[in-house]
Amino acid sequence: MNLQERLDLLLKERKTNAWEISLKTKVPYNTIKSILEGKTANMRVDTASTIAKALGVSIDFLLGNTTFENPKLYIEEELSKLNLTDEIYDALLDSYLVAPVINLGILNPENDSDDPKTQKLKEAFGLVFKVYLNYHACRPIDFEIDMSDEESIEKARKLTEPIDNDFKAILKDLDRKKILNNNYLNIDNIITIPVVGKISAGLPLSANENIEDYEFAPSSRLNKDYDYFYLIVNGDSMNRMFPHGSRVLVQKQSDLENGDIGVIRVNGDDATVKRFKKEGNIIILEPLSTNSKHQLQIYNPEEIEIEIIGKVISYTCNI
Repeated sequence: MNLQERLDLLLKERKTNAWEISLKTKVPYNTIKSILEGKTANMRVDTASTIAKALGVSIDFLLGNTTFENPKLYIEEELSKLNLTDEIYDALLDSYLVAPVINLGILNPENDSDDPKTQKLKEAFGLVFKVYLNYHACRPIDFEIDMSDEESIEKARKLTEPIDNDFKAILKDLDRKKILNNNYLNIDNIITIPVVGKISAGLPLSANENIEDYEFAPSSRLNKDYDYFYLIVNGDSMNRMFPHGSRVLVQKQSDLENGDIGVIRVNGDDATVKRFKKEGNIIILEPLSTNSKHQLQIYNPEEIEIEIIGKVISYTCNI
């Protein structure tokens, strides 16, 4: 789902319109109208941030880059995977509600410790920190957090200080029982998903389907009628949707609708991730890239074999 489609859907769900959002956010009406009419595919970060907050979603959700809308539910689910103790959970909340910038030192690689409690707190703190940057600072981390470097500290400080009161309210409202009972780790609720050979998000590349790793997901989030696998994206031809190195979750299916992001095998043994379009008998694989060298790939399935492997339904990446 792209920016135009997401914004249109959000306005309908919130029972509002471009004019009301313009009045609320001070973003020019013509800017919002241009997006809704498909004349503008991108927007400035500060504009996206303002509109996203007005609609109560993350900037990535507004831009169509993620299905993550509710930070509270996301944090609860992710923390429940970590098997936290009461002590570590309390330390995590204190670090954010009292002095998050000071506690960024937790993430410093030089502070690595063999102490399991320290490692677990570091992991939990980093998880919540990334959610905060994404949801409220509304920008990706474009630098390594190095607490021994003054410039890095200052950048982190600007992004996180002060912690938004709304985000503090989210943390205070987390379901402690859900997180500490680790319902997520109940083996009956877990699906093991293989991570198969890397594919290219640039030109089609032979797909090596050897299993390289495994990911885990709650069965409640997946359709039991389908099989799933992860593929590791290598390249920049889809970097407007997901960056190089992302793991895309693929739902195995043999058909796609126009606009779906799919994994398609071309000419028997090559696979690529692209936006799928079909015009008559012609199949178009569209890159979503900031790199202009990537062009539309147009095929006639009567002349070359096109196999739809599956539909990309989500992705994970390190930021």
